Amino acid sequence: MQTPSYNIVVTGGGSGIGRAIVGEFAAQGAIVIIAEQDATAGEAAAAELQQSNYSAFFYQMDATDEISVKAVFAQIAARFGSINVLVNNVGHYVERGLEEMDLAEWNAQLQQNLASVFLCSKYALPLLRPASGQKVIVNLSSNLASIAEPRAPAYCAAKAAVNMLTKCLALQYAAEGIRVIALAPGPVGRSELDQSEPDADEIEFSRFNPLHRFATPEEVARFVTFVTSPAASYLTGAIIALDGGETANPVSWSILKKVKELGQV
Repeated sequence: MQTPSYNIVVTGGGSGIGRAIVGEFAAQGAIVIIAEQDATAGEAAAAELQQSNYSAFFYQMDATDEISVKAVFAQIAARFGSINVLVNNVGHYVERGLEEMDLAEWNAQLQQNLASVFLCSKYALPLLRPASGQKVIVNLSSNLASIAEPRAPAYCAAKAAVNMLTKCLALQYAAEGIRVIALAPGPVGRSELDQSEPDADEIEFSRFNPLHRFATPEEVARFVTFVTSPAASYLTGAIIALDGGETANPVSWSILKKVKELGQV
């Protein structure tokens, strides 16, 4: 059980993987701070946790905008003093070939998937330094940082950069007791609470995964809470694949599907 003074910031914590991470930390007794651009989602996530008597707070923030990020972390500093964990969860996957993409679309992908990590880490560091206990940054990367997906060059490039940024920060801040880790999930599907049938894409692409299924957001969340815990205190600078074994046989889904359509598998 985490102590009540254990403060966590999760960007994009209003839905999906971020929402599961927020819930997992809250259940362990942490104070969770949801930094989310979508006010409706962020407020709903915080309210739901508060109804379960968890400590949850919502701040509206655009993780790609420096003014917004700086202002929100200043508010967090004024209210909480320090934080123990930053989870850089904001990101967005777009399938668009290189020649189909204009510069604005390319830059938007880099902003959402890479600049957001830079900005939030920069303004979180002064809050991590004075914290007692574990001090950790977790960056949500992707297995597409190491498996080239030809339909998503901007996303792959941005996530590969996140991995290298993770290593640079881990080395730079190790002497201050701050650990930095990247978690690289593979395909993530429905919540464990969702009893609906999987959609066509999940059924199709699960065939290409060695474990023949997608991860759940809760599986990702449980792993995030583990790597930020004292049990993982020797772990930093690592890129951890949580992908059901896909990077053990690195071929992109689009290529696998094309080969299958040609009748070669």
